[in-house]
Amino acid sequence: VGSGCGHFAEWFYDWFGAQTIGVDFQKAGVDYANHYVATSVPAQFCWMDVASQLSSRWLPARSVDLAIAISARPSQTPSKLPNAMELKDVELP
Repeated sequence: VGSGCGHFAEWFYDWFGAQTIGVDFQKAGVDYANHYVATSVPAQFCWMDVASQLSSRWLPARSVDLAIAISARPSQTPSKLPNAMELKDVELP
């Protein structure tokens, strides 16, 4: 979450061999990551306002091993903070 231009996906692949799904609300960053990063490491990037989608269960259970937020600024959307607690319900293997 907050995948930006995809540098963390490159680093996670280099360091751990990770396959990455990046989500960001800045379309320009997503476009850059898909053009420059997803062509060189196993990664996919998409645009989404994650905070508005938490209650819709857009992320299937057991579909990720780790979720991180990079440069997330919850102070900008205080009305959506309670929804972030739903992440604790994502089932992992």
